[in-house]
Amino acid sequence: PRSTLFPYTTLFRSDTPDGPCNNPPSSNLNGGPLSNSNSTDSFAATTGPAPQLRAPHQNAATTLPAPGPEAPKFTSLVRALPFPPDYAPSSFSFPACDPATATQVFMVNHLSGTLTRLNSCGETTIAVIPVQSNPLQVAVTPDGSMAIVTSFDNAITFIDTSNNQVLTTISTDFDINPSGIAISPDGTRAYVTSFNNVDSAVLVVDIQQAQIVSQISVDTYPQSIFLSPDGSVAYVTFPFGNLVRLIDTQTGIVFGALQIEETYGVAFNSTGTLAYITSQAPSGSIQVVNTSTYSIVQSIPLTVPPDEIKMTPDDQWLYINSYTGNAAIIINVASGQMLTTTSSAPLHGLAIVQ
Repeated sequence: PRSTLFPYTTLFRSDTPDGPCNNPPSSNLNGGPLSNSNSTDSFAATTGPAPQLRAPHQNAATTLPAPGPEAPKFTSLVRALPFPPDYAPSSFSFPACDPATATQVFMVNHLSGTLTRLNSCGETTIAVIPVQSNPLQVAVTPDGSMAIVTSFDNAITFIDTSNNQVLTTISTDFDINPSGIAISPDGTRAYVTSFNNVDSAVLVVDIQQAQIVSQISVDTYPQSIFLSPDGSVAYVTFPFGNLVRLIDTQTGIVFGALQIEETYGVAFNSTGTLAYITSQAPSGSIQVVNTSTYSIVQSIPLTVPPDEIKMTPDDQWLYINSYTGNAAIIINVASGQMLTTTSSAPLHGLAIVQ
């Protein structure tokens, strides 16, 4: 039930082991310059105020550190990706609801290569849709007409939500391993990370044409990607690196970076003036970033390593999952009051329902 202290209904998914990496390499920044496919410019990582920017986010070229030669061991690589077990209906009880008006949920099943569509009223299964093997993430277009699934095994699948049928699938090259996905606010572009250490990139996808129209070179093992509320800046997280890359989506230029260790999730306030970034190092924290200066203005220490993070629409509450810590965290943004609740199993998947 909702309470005065925590007025939002929050959905956490409980899973069994094999969550994010416990001991990723501490750095991958010991290399030469990193080039961008859409520009000859390069940019320097910064923890303080970014260089003065000329709108939209274009600044003078500096040196951008590239990834070093060391790659994580295969076991660590696998654990860095959240591979949850296939969905199975739980025995939870749910409040009274109307299936006809209830929110619907899409969930990837990594091991079985499917996408499950659920009705949030009782978590009844509407459809199980086959996709390319080893799917990782799913995003739905703003108008709700299409779901797009990334599969590590070289594919991006487009699904018509009106009939739960696969419209088309982009088959990528063998060295492109789609992982994270974010869709622009106008629904015209999808941004997809390729989670590997060979020609690592962010793919820019024309949704209507179902085509990859460009690639933006980034550091090794980009896991997830998040867009600012206006869609102008993409934040790319690296579980093996010590940074978050910043990309101007209008130009495709990597214009800077935030040096934050072992990053996983990013959430924004409703106006896009603050970004909240989860860091699993050293013992877990949330780094609060001023998105005008790209400087860290606050660090919120946690007792467990955080993964996913969501902000409520009224900007009052932060909800955080900890997969390896078997815990859920709720933070009152104004007061800093924090509640950590432990779980009997790892938590994976987080959504806020108004």
